[in-house]
Amino acid sequence: MSRASRASSGFTLIELMIVVAIIAILAAIAVPIYRDYLIRGYLTEAQAGLSAVRTAQEQYYQDNRSYQKPNGDCGASMPASTKFSYTCSPASNGQTWSAQASGIAGTAVAGFQYYIDQTNTRKTTGTPPKWTASTTCWTIRRDGSCS
Repeated sequence: MSRASRASSGFTLIELMIVVAIIAILAAIAVPIYRDYLIRGYLTEAQAGLSAVRTAQEQYYQDNRSYQKPNGDCGASMPASTKFSYTCSPASNGQTWSAQASGIAGTAVAGFQYYIDQTNTRKTTGTPPKWTASTTCWTIRRDGSCS
């Protein structure tokens, strides 16, 4: 067998193993980055929902001079979501309120908790491990930076 025919006969096992190792390293880097990208997209749902609650609460207040319905609930209806559950708590005098969006267990956003109130104070009251919460805004990145 001549040397020229041996060089063109295909890939060696070592070459294939090197390619597989490179692909594994790239996947180990890309998958967590992609997961964080998806989570950041889901977090906007909570932020939009809480902003809608705030707007509805202010509209209800303008009409009724209270944030609280006669039955004790908030004037605004809570948004429907498959990733977050929303709660609203008016004060007994109907002049203040706060709303929370909590990530539903078993979803990619489990552990996230966002807060807003009548003064438009926004904060992150809970995050999953390896995420940093902000007490002055809604966290959208792992490092605690905000929108």
